[in-house]
Amino acid sequence: MERLTKSHYVENIYSSCGMSQLLELGEGGGITELVREARQAGHDTMDPTDKLKILIQIVSAIADLHSFEDDGIVSVTHNDICCHQFILIDGIYKLNDFHLATMSKKDDNNNICKQENSYNSRYQLLHAPEEASGELSDREKDDVYMMGNVMYYVFTKQWLFIDQSVEDSINAMLQQKRSSFPSGLDLTTIPANKAMHKAILMAWHHDPRTRPKALDIRDYLLQQLSKIEEKTITSDTIIRVSVPPIPDGILNRDDDDFHDTERDEE
Repeated sequence: MERLTKSHYVENIYSSCGMSQLLELGEGGGITELVREARQAGHDTMDPTDKLKILIQIVSAIADLHSFEDDGIVSVTHNDICCHQFILIDGIYKLNDFHLATMSKKDDNNNICKQENSYNSRYQLLHAPEEASGELSDREKDDVYMMGNVMYYVFTKQWLFIDQSVEDSINAMLQQKRSSFPSGLDLTTIPANKAMHKAILMAWHHDPRTRPKALDIRDYLLQQLSKIEEKTITSDTIIRVSVPPIPDGILNRDDDDFHDTERDEE
């Protein structure tokens, strides 16, 4: 974690002991609250370019996590990427909560080994199809798929497979179906929307062998933001967003709120 302090998109951990940690203070809520506020209001007023910037923050966090080794090897994966893991700090939604992170393992030929996973049925929907099917999986590519889910939440302000049961949603995902995009979203004429739509589908690519890396998706989104703002924006640029304060009550959560499938309780 010390090596990740160079990332502007990963929350700093100053000390830890067991499950206890001393972290940066975030008072702006997280992506969960961002989505819940829009859903409770019944409409989404966020500017598409601001959404795009949040997506870049999300992808940059995963890209930084996957690329801090000098040799390019992905040595650590998060394994639990969901909307609750991104906290707003100084205009940046930062990745935190590494309790389920794992170190990569290599075989005798120095190749990264695929790993087993075990999640109950309610959590399987939040993970990659290959995880839900019980296959040994490439944890890097699992992270990328889960990252796509969080990007979807920010873009659409709705949960996965919003009108289906968890069981039906998992079956649909395994059949290479994906959550639909709201009909009210302009996916053809608004450049930021077009970029976000394409990036989410890139992350949701079914075959992990050809699913892009987080770095590739980050670079694509940076190129699109550069075109929109008509200036060069690179991975060295610190991207921030201005988000209005979360209204009272949005931050109050019960146990069910720790599932992205809280759509059932709305």
